Amino acid sequence: MSILKTILDCGKEIFLPRDREPVFRLFARKQELFQKNKTERKVFLRENYRGEKQLVIPDGYEEIGFNALEKCRRLESVTVPGSVKTIQSRAFAECPNLKEVTLCEGIKVIDTNVFTDCPGLKSVVIPDSVEDMRGGAFYKSGGLTEPVYNASKTVLYYYPASIAKDHLVIPEGVERIATDAFIKCGFSEVTIPSTIKKMDRRIFCDCENLKTIRILCDPEALCKGVFSQCDAVLLKRDGSRFPWLETLKYQGESLTE
Repeated sequence: MSILKTILDCGKEIFLPRDREPVFRLFARKQELFQKNKTERKVFLRENYRGEKQLVIPDGYEEIGFNALEKCRRLESVTVPGSVKTIQSRAFAECPNLKEVTLCEGIKVIDTNVFTDCPGLKSVVIPDSVEDMRGGAFYKSGGLTEPVYNASKTVLYYYPASIAKDHLVIPEGVERIATDAFIKCGFSEVTIPSTIKKMDRRIFCDCENLKTIRILCDPEALCKGVFSQCDAVLLKRDGSRFPWLETLKYQGESLTE
């Protein structure tokens, strides 16, 4: 069998059958393209962090990498510039001393669990430019003292369980409620305003005390899965029940799939 000797980028020599050379070169090319793409995107990674307490990420970065600053005990505040389009999952998770976050207009995507388990975090405003904010972003961040909205307060992203009242009335003007917004909240009744245009999935996940949901908006605003893990009674504006919605809810069809 013919043997080919090649040298990796790290300098290490490897030996492989010559008939495997095309496969190896394809793999090497994919790695080269991945590294080039990462460089071109200008991803902020752990290696770019220098231990600052007040971190201002330089303008020009386009992405905050997966768990880039996870478990940074020194980090107390962070400013993310508008050049960043995506914040990857767990980018700032488990930062116990993180108190202040400034997210600038221009950010498009905030992935799952970005601020999970940041107990020192008191408040966050999500830019209006955000188009996709995935579930669990503030899970176990019990220090939040006010709801998390976008800048124009048309989207409610998260309502801290620690400040939830027994009867929560969502303000008129809110047009969307995001996934996991009320996770583990202890209220027994919630009123959905008439201005709501969209309600995402799993909004009422693990709300064990929730008994009544008053729906003042158009039922067409309710997406599939909005009532997942929710056993509350659904009421109309006049106090009568939504029998067809409840039927779908308990059958696990349409709105609850």
